[in-house]
Amino acid sequence: MVNDDLLQYNDEIAYNMKRYIVERYYGLLIFAIGVISLFIMMIVAFLIPYSFQSKIPLFRAFNTLFLEFKIGICLLIAIVIASIFNEWGYMIDESFIVNAILNVNTYYYVMGITSAIVLFLFINLFVVYIKSIFHKGFVNGLIKKIA
Repeated sequence: MVNDDLLQYNDEIAYNMKRYIVERYYGLLIFAIGVISLFIMMIVAFLIPYSFQSKIPLFRAFNTLFLEFKIGICLLIAIVIASIFNEWGYMIDESFIVNAILNVNTYYYVMGITSAIVLFLFINLFVVYIKSIFHKGFVNGLIKKIA
């Protein structure tokens, strides 16, 4: 999609063309792949029987935590990720993201893979938590844990 001759130049005109291509096409493609993979992952998480999921130690440990700890863990990880991106934000300008996507350097994989794994893990954990509330009942699964 991007001409190879264009990739070697970094002047203002070439950068604006690269940014337009990344924002218009690649950004939408990355977002679409992410949404489709999240949707497939949620379907798979709902299709796996709860009797099998309840035997996995990670899910069992997450389901026995109090709701406040679950929210706290999610907020803590969100704060850590936001602080990392904020720290990188002083070093990163818009051209860094454009070059990371067009030239697929190490930062693209570091940011993309780690954020996707953390997001998929927490969505999967909360899907299993919703299934545990359904199987245990609302009172036993949620209300008695809070009190």
